[in-house]
Amino acid sequence: MPEYDMMIRVTWMYYCEDKTQSEISSILKVSRQKVQRLLRKAKEQGLVQVKILNSVHNLLSVEGKLRKVFSIHDAVVVPTAEDGEELRRSLARAAANYLSPQLEKISILGLGNGATLSHLPNYFDPSITFKKNFKVVSLLGNLLRNYSSNPTSIGMKFSDRFGVPYYGLWVPYKLDTVDAVDTVVKQKAVSEVLEIIKKVEISVVGIGSTVNRNLNSGIVNEAEMKLLKSMGAVGDILGRWFNIEGKFVYEELNRRVIGADVKTPGKAIGVAGGIEKAEAIQGALEGNLIDVLVTDESTADTILENKSRLSSK
Repeated sequence: MPEYDMMIRVTWMYYCEDKTQSEISSILKVSRQKVQRLLRKAKEQGLVQVKILNSVHNLLSVEGKLRKVFSIHDAVVVPTAEDGEELRRSLARAAANYLSPQLEKISILGLGNGATLSHLPNYFDPSITFKKNFKVVSLLGNLLRNYSSNPTSIGMKFSDRFGVPYYGLWVPYKLDTVDAVDTVVKQKAVSEVLEIIKKVEISVVGIGSTVNRNLNSGIVNEAEMKLLKSMGAVGDILGRWFNIEGKFVYEELNRRVIGADVKTPGKAIGVAGGIEKAEAIQGALEGNLIDVLVTDESTADTILENKSRLSSK
């Protein structure tokens, strides 16, 4: 095939069909280096023109404001989708795109729970080359009623897709008493996983909210939710509840959770969106509970407006 024709085909597959360079290399039976060279040449010859649309500029501007206002390491903002499921998939895709280049540099990835994170393994770059000792671990107890969004399902999906070891906490998300937790965490099968959690380099967590909270998962019951709201709780990360200032509340309930310590290990990437989660996300930012935020534009705007209003009082 003439090189110019090859360049057109490579460019089309990469930009229009969203194929990775590795996939193109495999399909066209050429080296990945040649794919990279042809893509670069396509730009140089004007075959590909990059335009930053106003909507993209707005997203980048909001990301910059989040980084500056809350002093976080990074922020990724996606367009807001009207459909909840579409938004969750969009957030998961953005988180995976952000994370994929970093996964080749670490040995331990920690995963939380939630409906958004349940989509995460589907969007990682399939060409990732992991370290030989790479592993993925759940950051909290795996036994929840909603299997699809619990850490076991998410971690095993990641493990199955990439063929890497998965370590789960095969215990309930929370126990009835603190004494019960103290007993369970001494068990070797549990303590060994907790030691791995302490060494996590990157954590990916969801951010739960007290607004319109679905109680079917068994994370909290109706009485606990009522008490949490009376204490000013706005959200949780890994089952630890906090208020709008990012300060933890309901200590007894938080201590009944089995998993990572209150401070999420490693670089913590929070993935959450939707206006109903604005206060929960703001609390996580105020308390420095996450280092990176992946959210949507409307939610980010609401958080920044709330912060500005509170600061002006």
